[in-house]
Amino acid sequence: MARNRKRNRNRSKTKSKEIIVIILLCFVLSLIAFGVMFLWKNKETHVDINISDLCPVDGPRATYAILLDTTDEISQITKQDIQKRANEVLKELESYYKISLYIMDDQGLNKEPVATLCRPIELGDMGELAQKGITANPEMIKEKYHKFTKIMDNAIDQMLDQKFEGAQSPLMSSLQNLSLKLSTPTTFDNIKYPAGKNKIIFVTDMLEYTPTFSMYNKNADFELYEQSRASEKFGKNYDEDIEFWQIRRNNSGLPYVKLQNLWAKILRDLGDPNLTVIPLIGEK
Repeated sequence: MARNRKRNRNRSKTKSKEIIVIILLCFVLSLIAFGVMFLWKNKETHVDINISDLCPVDGPRATYAILLDTTDEISQITKQDIQKRANEVLKELESYYKISLYIMDDQGLNKEPVATLCRPIELGDMGELAQKGITANPEMIKEKYHKFTKIMDNAIDQMLDQKFEGAQSPLMSSLQNLSLKLSTPTTFDNIKYPAGKNKIIFVTDMLEYTPTFSMYNKNADFELYEQSRASEKFGKNYDEDIEFWQIRRNNSGLPYVKLQNLWAKILRDLGDPNLTVIPLIGEK
């Protein structure tokens, strides 16, 4: 009887140890599962990037294109205002939006941009785990953003260091051609990275001057525009937002307000895009 009681006690101890081991294993597995789930929920959206332009391989979320009219001289104070505003656009640009810098001369839009890059994601835009280096490489992220800002800062300087003169000012054809170059916005993540809307920022005095149509004529209005071949040649429905940074000049062209109203009517006839006009500092 004594031996049987001893044997039963040993069995009881063994079962207790097994139960404790099973409980510990379940606890460890629960911790691992919780950790995996936590990392999965906090992981960053993976986006494949082109090394050449820092843009997603599927295309940018949207494109902001700055187009500079070089057909007439610009004062130094106005150039400084342009530079300041362009830098503000860079800072406010969302991740994976493309910024492209173009110039136009008296022959129209230059085919190649001065520079075109997508804004890479900043470390501050990422989650806490990414910032701590657990789910991302902070140094690589900082390096990409530094490359972006350096290239674009230099490109803005280069864009403003042009020869500003021309025999004519084909603004409408340049705007039309640039619009046709912009790619369709792309969505990568409906919540974090939805597609945006393209935007053209046109830095110009807004004075179209070609044999087809001239805004240096003080009698120029929407009726004369419709009577010319301009509406036929440069007609296009604009899907993107359009923003003019208006260079003010002391010349015999249309007054500023009439010029703005005329462009508003012309663009309303061409798809009615969201139009903004911002007068720049200075006058030439």
